[in-house]
Amino acid sequence: MVLCCVFGMSGTGGVRSNQLASYLTKRILWVIPVLLCVSTAVFLMLHATPGGPARAMLGEKANPAAIERINRENGWDRPIAEQYVRFLGNCFIRLDAGKSFIRGERISKELARRFPATLELALAAIIIASLAGVTAGVVSAVRKRTLFDYAAMTSSLFGISIPVFFLGLLLILAFGKWLPTGGRIDVAAELRQVTGLNLIDAAIAGDFDAFKDSFAHLILPATALATIPMAMIARMTRAAMLEVLSLDYVRTAKAKGLSERKVVLKHALGSALIPIVTSIGLQFGYLLAGAVLTETLFQWPGLGRYVVDAVHDRDYNAVQGGIMLISAGFVAVNLAVDISYAWLNPAIRYDGGA
Repeated sequence: MVLCCVFGMSGTGGVRSNQLASYLTKRILWVIPVLLCVSTAVFLMLHATPGGPARAMLGEKANPAAIERINRENGWDRPIAEQYVRFLGNCFIRLDAGKSFIRGERISKELARRFPATLELALAAIIIASLAGVTAGVVSAVRKRTLFDYAAMTSSLFGISIPVFFLGLLLILAFGKWLPTGGRIDVAAELRQVTGLNLIDAAIAGDFDAFKDSFAHLILPATALATIPMAMIARMTRAAMLEVLSLDYVRTAKAKGLSERKVVLKHALGSALIPIVTSIGLQFGYLLAGAVLTETLFQWPGLGRYVVDAVHDRDYNAVQGGIMLISAGFVAVNLAVDISYAWLNPAIRYDGGA
């Protein structure tokens, strides 16, 4: 009802608004079972550790009394069904993953402090990947079987094949003399956190030095992280554009005397947006979930590095909370992509979202 009121309900517009509201409602409701499945998988996998989570944290030679105490404090000595219900309540109602065994802090606060760093890195990487990938893909499709096409597709193949950590090391060796290779900002810099995104916070504060320093720290890790998504987006864009450019209406537009630029950008690219947006959305979700190597290599204080440290320290609650937040971010990105389809192609919401 709320969605219908937002979009209006008069005449044909009301019918379309109902269809759009129905489509959005279905996509949003699908998030619930997906998150339940993810949370169940996380709960079962971490509880399947030999000897239980307490023994996994304390080691094989741990004192039985210490294991019993930790199990009692965390409710791990209770029936598995009761633990599962409690875990769901912590995740979806209280939004609390408990305390870190190593740091003694609330994990939700630690995740809230680190997630903006991962988000800023992923946003910078996907912007680089999207601009370069879409441009290369469009030009390759328009100039099919030319030197540029062969060079772009060969480069994309190398981009997909080169491991992120190896490329990161090459970037550090090549540009480490001129650009920072670790952290988000100089340790001596003072920047008031508002959004947690350093570039935005520096712009809000009008601190040009902090903005420049944050931008310099972002260049190398964002470039390394953007390589694989850039290659994937370029190849997807080329394939989608080649398919659209062969359609009758595009040839008709060319026959009418429209400029090549208008035909390509307005008619062809507009029709090819759905697979391109899908590719960008999926790659952005992967960046949020898979920046572990990049964050570790460049000492980026983000969520991926936090989870890796928690696994190394056997911090059970921190691992669980980090994985759930990463999973929720990936699901949210996919939901945003699904919702964008309703505007990119209205026919999707008319046929029930098939």
